Amino acid sequence: MNRISYILKFTAYITASILPVFYICCLISGIRTVDVTALPAVSAAGLVTALITVLVRWGEPKTKAGCYLVVLLHYILLCAFMIPFGMFMGWAEKDLGGAGFMALYVLGVYLLTYTFYYITDLREAERINNALRRHNAK
Repeated sequence: MNRISYILKFTAYITASILPVFYICCLISGIRTVDVTALPAVSAAGLVTALITVLVRWGEPKTKAGCYLVVLLHYILLCAFMIPFGMFMGWAEKDLGGAGFMALYVLGVYLLTYTFYYITDLREAERINNALRRHNAK
């Protein structure tokens, strides 16, 4: 799969993950209405974080420590974008508490995105394995 395909795939996963996390955050904070300008902002956040994801996660680290380092670097870069973006969009207060809130928000989206990714890739791997079994059985 090429980088453009990965960018599109992760944009969809991330945007799909942002929406339920955003909804939960609104419920917790008591927000009952959302300005429609939030929707294009969610899509923009999905696209930019997908670009970050593809740039950071392209290729596989050789060691377990390298994997942990890439995950940590990825999370830090996502927070480096999303914390100021979230504050700019009014999704979080412009203080340390708002930064902490956005860091948790990013963590929620991160976990949900990788759950989607794992489930769909597992299904894809099963599909490929079944096709190989059928092909080798001939």
